[in-house]
Amino acid sequence: HAYDYDKVGGELLVRQAKKGERLTLLGNKEIELRREDIVISDGKRAIGLGGVMGGADTEVDENTKNIILECANFDMYAIRRTAMEHGLFTDAVTRFTKGQSPLQCDKVLAWAAGDITRLAGGEPSRIYGVKGRLNTSEPVKVTADFINERLGLKLAVPKIIKLLENVEFKVMPLAGKQLGITPPFWRTDIHIAEDIVEEVGRLYGYDHLPLELPKRDLTPASKDATLEFKKLLREILSAAGSNELLTYSFVHGDLMKKAGQNPNNAFKIANALSPDLQYYRQSLLPSLLDKVHPNIKTGVSEFALFEINQTHAKDLIGKDSLPIEEYRLGLVFAAESKTAKANYEAAPYYQAKKYLDVLLEKLGIEARLEPMITREPKMEVGKAAAAPFERQRSAYVMSQDGKLLGEIGEFKASVTSKFKLPGFASGFELDVLQLMNQQDKTSGYTAIPRFPVVNQDISLQLPSDKSYEQLLNLVNAQIEKLKPEHTSFNLSPVDIYQDDNDKSTKHITLRLEIASYQRTLQAELVNELLDKVAAVAKAKLGAQRL
Repeated sequence: HAYDYDKVGGELLVRQAKKGERLTLLGNKEIELRREDIVISDGKRAIGLGGVMGGADTEVDENTKNIILECANFDMYAIRRTAMEHGLFTDAVTRFTKGQSPLQCDKVLAWAAGDITRLAGGEPSRIYGVKGRLNTSEPVKVTADFINERLGLKLAVPKIIKLLENVEFKVMPLAGKQLGITPPFWRTDIHIAEDIVEEVGRLYGYDHLPLELPKRDLTPASKDATLEFKKLLREILSAAGSNELLTYSFVHGDLMKKAGQNPNNAFKIANALSPDLQYYRQSLLPSLLDKVHPNIKTGVSEFALFEINQTHAKDLIGKDSLPIEEYRLGLVFAAESKTAKANYEAAPYYQAKKYLDVLLEKLGIEARLEPMITREPKMEVGKAAAAPFERQRSAYVMSQDGKLLGEIGEFKASVTSKFKLPGFASGFELDVLQLMNQQDKTSGYTAIPRFPVVNQDISLQLPSDKSYEQLLNLVNAQIEKLKPEHTSFNLSPVDIYQDDNDKSTKHITLRLEIASYQRTLQAELVNELLDKVAAVAKAKLGAQRL
């Protein structure tokens, strides 16, 4: 860069900008500098933005008689950040952001001064430098065998040396058949032995390399278990009538706040692609809920949306102190008010539960639902997952061994309002890896008994403080324990009733369908089985058989 010598107030210095300092650039654009910016100073003021553009105050014009030539090298990453911050994309920026060798500055300056002297009659005054510590390139150590093995050639050492010396590499023989190869100062791309291999191959000619396919094992690669499981989830939910979405892993902080989540527990992106993509999301449901209203507006009266993707949170850190990528499956069902009134009698919760039941049945997972009001999540990531749900109308999905699989339920009134959801909306979010661990990988086929099925109902009067789930799980476990050998059974609800005049109890009727693979079961045997089950239910839950 050339400065007008008579406009410069002192010796040139390189420093970082001061906070609030301003600089008028060539073209009279004025910018406010950041502390991270590198500037050229004359000791009193900034007169140039290092590696980007010179200042207007020391611009060479038609009255200039004396000039200062400055040749410098700057950190490519610092220049890129400065150019992006100020919106300056000059030829200098283009060159510096590709990486330049600091060893070329004195040579370039001498060449430029020589041209001015020879072509324009200029007279050099003096040359001085402000140099940092310049590290010369260390020789790259490599052997001829190393090069030949990778290229499939049989080049002799003298041939390799000649090829490299032709393009100004310095080659020194070392002990043990090694060669010490020093690239010329302008070759900033040569660092490791493989770089030398590439250079020799290029100089010798890739067209001379042998055309031989490498030997390979034809055994099919084993399939990735996680990818296969996610494919299975997609197939199940798609067959059930749901539609898959793929949304950004980054979200705006306001989206998390609308879902009741705390953005402070999310990782913030330092160089976000957009102001709307500031944070890694902590769960999938906010992204899915954000897509409900636009679909309703287009006239789609009812639909189910699902997504399988990663989530991150500050309190979900692995043993290596790195964030854990947690794979989640989220689903939202929504129906416009008129459609919901015409097609659905039950609460929205049960529509989401239908999709959940289909999914768990196809995976062979036996799960139970625990009301969300029974406990508070311990970790922030758990609070984020449960945040959109109305706790009185939602539940945790638990495995039989007590593992938390996810959450299901209806959404808070505040969430419904902020996302402009229809009145009939519900959803769930599940941990994909937990589902994968709980999946029954045995065959899903169960032979049908050839002998007649015996149907028997059992009606029990249960105290109101005991739940239907408690009774169902107990009866199911006792039948499994006490049933005759070589039989299969199914237990399903028939009726749940509570008298308006007696709020202390409720009546629950369950239907048992049982059959043997070896003989016809007698009704007396089934009655005896239910008598034993009723006795256990009375002892443990206070249930009276009606």
